[in-house]
Amino acid sequence: PVKKEVTPAAEFDSWCTTILTSWSAKIDVPTFVGFLKDIESPYEVKDYVKCYLGDSKDSNDFARQFLERRSKLLRVGMVTPSDDLCSPAIAVNPRTTSGSDYQESKKKTKKKMMKVDANILGFSVTAAEDRINVGDIDTV
Repeated sequence: PVKKEVTPAAEFDSWCTTILTSWSAKIDVPTFVGFLKDIESPYEVKDYVKCYLGDSKDSNDFARQFLERRSKLLRVGMVTPSDDLCSPAIAVNPRTTSGSDYQESKKKTKKKMMKVDANILGFSVTAAEDRINVGDIDTV
């Protein structure tokens, strides 16, 4: 028989699921656990636990243990924060202050406007000479 190694992240998820399913709270446990894992602020985690599970000693203990176990897991580096497209990405090659190997780009000069032959437009903006002014306003 081959033993499956349980990763710390899977162990953390199973602990959360076991604790939350033992309560009679009407929440979707995997969704709630995923939601709590995405929240960075410990105060917000405690507020959400209080809001969804009530303000009891058990819920406060769960929030405290959740935060402790999550911080251990993050320190180990097993759980990486999800790729957030709303926040700036980390630079692959950050610019170092000493001895940078590349030059600053030169500013591009603005090209001057050139006159273009009006015949290439295919139409003209002035009326034909043989045409009577059609749009004159008649005054009484």
